Amino acid sequence: MKQLRYSFLLIMAAVMAACTKDPLPRPAGPESDGVTLRGTATVPGMAEVSTRALDGDGLGIKSLQCFCFDASGLMVCRVTAKITADNGATGEFEARIPNSVRTVHFIANGNFDFFRDAENIGRHESAVISQLESTSGLMVYWGRISEPDGFAEYGNGAGKLEVPLIRNQARVSVEGNDRFIVTGYAICNKYAWGTVAPFNRTGQRFDWELPSAGNAGNLYVTLPPDVEKATDDAQTWDIEQNPYRYIFENPNDEADQTYLIVKGHQAGEGVEDDLYYKVLLLDKDKNPTRCTATIITG
Repeated sequence: MKQLRYSFLLIMAAVMAACTKDPLPRPAGPESDGVTLRGTATVPGMAEVSTRALDGDGLGIKSLQCFCFDASGLMVCRVTAKITADNGATGEFEARIPNSVRTVHFIANGNFDFFRDAENIGRHESAVISQLESTSGLMVYWGRISEPDGFAEYGNGAGKLEVPLIRNQARVSVEGNDRFIVTGYAICNKYAWGTVAPFNRTGQRFDWELPSAGNAGNLYVTLPPDVEKATDDAQTWDIEQNPYRYIFENPNDEADQTYLIVKGHQAGEGVEDDLYYKVLLLDKDKNPTRCTATIITG
């Protein structure tokens, strides 16, 4: 399993108590009664994650970590949620959190073997979450829920929390038409890893939002501090077996564009007549389009 890359500054002079990593942890200390959350995490398009470029952890919600923060945005603990049902596009979970928690970042399918809880307790969410990264073989999903008055209304069966998650890679697809038949494609000049969560470093906020009816949304690119390009695909992928490919978001600057190599032939011809074409990712005004954690269709 690929591992998350992360970096941090040690700012704690004393080690504070952290939550355990039991399947259904019970917070330590005076808030040991806490709140038991029950909810549903939903991932749009989860069932379509079927490419060989991803390992098995990209299929369904296999694990779910809850990063808990207090009213000041400081990390209280990390809790491993218990997955009670995995239905592909949705996953039902339970997690016990302290009463002081006001914000929870939900991260599915991440590998946190090298994450040091004690060294992150007391750090702000903008520092803890924004520096979490993953490699291209691991599809990670993220969501954030904030409740200024706490999560008591969802506790102990009182209500069910709905958590929308977004993937940390953009999905790319290439479609032909009645004149041109696409048989395969490859993606070139892409990043080797990316951040787990979108973070607005200018405004220091987690305010990424998909466009919807009457809402322009708020899309931006969040790059890791240390970016590195991935090795270009060595071959074009069979579009019948792998209609979707996934890439980490990037600004796609005009001087350093991500591009596709598309293989195909004209209608009435056969695969023996396939030719290769270089395709740029452009918007309707023919400017390089940013690669954000959405869907890119060519």
